[in-house]
Amino acid sequence: MFSSIRATLGRRYGSHQRISAWAAALRRRRTAPATLPPHDDDDTTGLPRPAPVHIRPCRAADLDVLERHMPSPGRTRRHADRFDRQEQGLTAFLTARADDAPVGTAQILWQGCAAPEVQARFPGCPELNGLGIWPPQPRSRGIGTTLIRAVEEQVRAGVIRPEP
Repeated sequence: MFSSIRATLGRRYGSHQRISAWAAALRRRRTAPATLPPHDDDDTTGLPRPAPVHIRPCRAADLDVLERHMPSPGRTRRHADRFDRQEQGLTAFLTARADDAPVGTAQILWQGCAAPEVQARFPGCPELNGLGIWPPQPRSRGIGTTLIRAVEEQVRAGVIRPEP
């Protein structure tokens, strides 16, 4: 599975070497929990780390809070659209929360990348999509990594994935 994820990401985002190193690091951490532990300080910036991050599937009640904390661009309703696709069983829409406020989102496209050349080469390989951390201040503190681990756990376990 990691080789197909690596190839899919490499084709869409460039450097196979960077993606290969990323996939190798993920294999070493397969059992890591999808929760970021609290830390007193970040050694590189001197800024305090955010509160522990908890990952869960998006709920209908989360949509207004997401729009307030992580606004959709323009007139789009990005969060509502992703939630609707989750309700249809096409995706899993995950939210990362710290101090009871959303700080990130990620989406699993169960049917994989829409690009025909990727579908032909990796049929049925789920795609990580829409990974975002907001506001910018908590970036580079492990929230995205925690979301990626949660996505990997769900893909590995087939959680929320509809039966074919």
